[in-house]
Amino acid sequence: GDLSINFNAGYRELDDFAGLTAYGFGLNWTPVKGVSLLAGITTEEAAPSIQQLGEPLLVTPGVPVFDFRNQASVIIDRISGGNPALQAEQRRDIKVGLSYQISQTPLLSLSSNFFRNRSSGTVASFPALTPELERAFPSRFTRDASGRLLSIDTRPINYDVTRSDVLRTGFNFF
Repeated sequence: GDLSINFNAGYRELDDFAGLTAYGFGLNWTPVKGVSLLAGITTEEAAPSIQQLGEPLLVTPGVPVFDFRNQASVIIDRISGGNPALQAEQRRDIKVGLSYQISQTPLLSLSSNFFRNRSSGTVASFPALTPELERAFPSRFTRDASGRLLSIDTRPINYDVTRSDVLRTGFNFF
């Protein structure tokens, strides 16, 4: 059969952020006519957006939220804007695909693809207020001596790890 292999690598230097790397490889194999196997791995770094890093700090007074700790609706100061302490995201993607051409006329094929993503340091907005979130990020919540919620810092954060696995299978008819 036919076999092709590829490799790629890259480096980008950003003005307001560190250098970012990317590399990957893949293969495409057709052992017999009508059957093909595709596999690839990509690893890359991604910088936070300019807005996520550098939006001005904004304090919005009078924002209503529900305080889960005290089981009451309260009016707080909401802190938003950029977070210059954000780190680059590290992504690793793996893709494996198999296709089988069932007939020529009409063209009918079956394909199945598996995609896995593992990312560390993913940048995202601060999620909704929950007791678990307050335990995980206590410095983002300000309370007075009596425990009344005064403010929440909702600037973007780096998540530890995000994962996704996707399997897609289908028929193509032309």
